[in-house]
Amino acid sequence: MGIIERTRATGRSLTGGVKRRLDDVKVLRRTDAALIELGRITYRQHTNRSEVADTEMTSRLVADLEALEADGVDVFALGPDAPDTSSTTSATPAAESATDVDGDSMPPTSGA
Repeated sequence: MGIIERTRATGRSLTGGVKRRLDDVKVLRRTDAALIELGRITYRQHTNRSEVADTEMTSRLVADLEALEADGVDVFALGPDAPDTSSTTSATPAAESATDVDGDSMPPTSGA
């Protein structure tokens, strides 16, 4: 197999991978959009502002999500536009150093 054939085969392989990833992103966005709309409907219902079409829309959205799950999609997974939470800090306050009245350093406090 010559270099051109190998390059073409590599190109086809990469193209297939990109297309699969693009399809995955489209499915995740569709899933996120359905879940967001369900959230809006739920909020309207809980604040006594339901609209006439909410029941029908809820049924359609749930059916769409069930179909996606049947196709193997994890509808509870974070979508492609989800914020990155991996670098967030702990909710526990960090230890702070303090100084006493004379300006001498004191041991760190726990924030409690």
